[in-house]
Amino acid sequence: MNHAEFLISVAVLLAVTFAADQGSPLFAAVASTAPTGVPLSLYLVQGAAADGAKGAAAEAFLFAACKGLLAALGFCGGALLAAKNGGGESFGSLCLCGYGAWALAWRVLQAA
Repeated sequence: MNHAEFLISVAVLLAVTFAADQGSPLFAAVASTAPTGVPLSLYLVQGAAADGAKGAAAEAFLFAACKGLLAALGFCGGALLAAKNGGGESFGSLCLCGYGAWALAWRVLQAA
């Protein structure tokens, strides 16, 4: 991880912490889902690709990133389902249901 990636990651965590401390779940959600990792990762993937293969590398990465985004949506949906069914007081329950849904989504998306 280079310095820029680290600083952006810290900035996102600070923004989410600030939003949570201010009682703004909406701002915390916006900050946590800001597309910071994808552009940095795309930059690294393209940088590692040989000349003439950068477009193909970008296409393959972005296709996989779209699958990852859908899997992340699965995490949110699984955690939301747990919260709506009485598991919202336990961080562990939210994570267990969220990661379970995320893993299931990745499994289904690998076939696509």
